[in-house]
Amino acid sequence: MVCRDNEAVIGAVAIQPFDDVVLLRSLVVASEYRKHGLGVRLTLAAEELARCRQAKAIYLLTTTAEKFFIGRGYRGIPRAKAPELIRASTPFSRLCPATASVMVKP
Repeated sequence: MVCRDNEAVIGAVAIQPFDDVVLLRSLVVASEYRKHGLGVRLTLAAEELARCRQAKAIYLLTTTAEKFFIGRGYRGIPRAKAPELIRASTPFSRLCPATASVMVKP
């Protein structure tokens, strides 16, 4: 999902489905649009899309936004507790550093 201000992309988020769970990917908001609720609205839209797909849980990896996601009901989990399909995904296994926090929301 993409959010625009006229023609400029100012925010985006995606989910990647894996059977009955999804991986929340790439939540981003342009710096000049932060602190106005756009990240919250994008997260809610991604969660609604996950619900429509009947996902049992949403997982994510983050190096900078733990507090943001804790405030939205996510909790940190050990990397080994993520489902195998999530752990085998490219973001988990190759793109995000091993120091990234793993979080989940049922």
